[in-house]
Amino acid sequence: MKKMGKKGLALGDLPNVAMVFLLIGVFFAVALTVLASLGNNASLGANTAGTANYAVQKTITAVSEIPNNWLLLIAVIVAAAIVIGIVISSLGGEHMGGGRV
Repeated sequence: MKKMGKKGLALGDLPNVAMVFLLIGVFFAVALTVLASLGNNASLGANTAGTANYAVQKTITAVSEIPNNWLLLIAVIVAAAIVIGIVISSLGGEHMGGGRV
């Protein structure tokens, strides 16, 4: 087991972070595909007043907003955290915690 002495992300963690974002993107793609095929189901349209079809369409809209809005914001925050961590560690981040210099 690898013992980590420092907190946070390092430059070497970028492939793992990229893999996590790829897996999240694949999850949302599969979820939207399943919901789209469910929305095209004829029995949902025959439901009373189309409430099931309406619910599926609202769910598709809600799920499609997550990768478009929130996933990009999370990616920018993670990238900024990595860059800030690299800059602080290169400037002697061991002494930034208020300890003795």
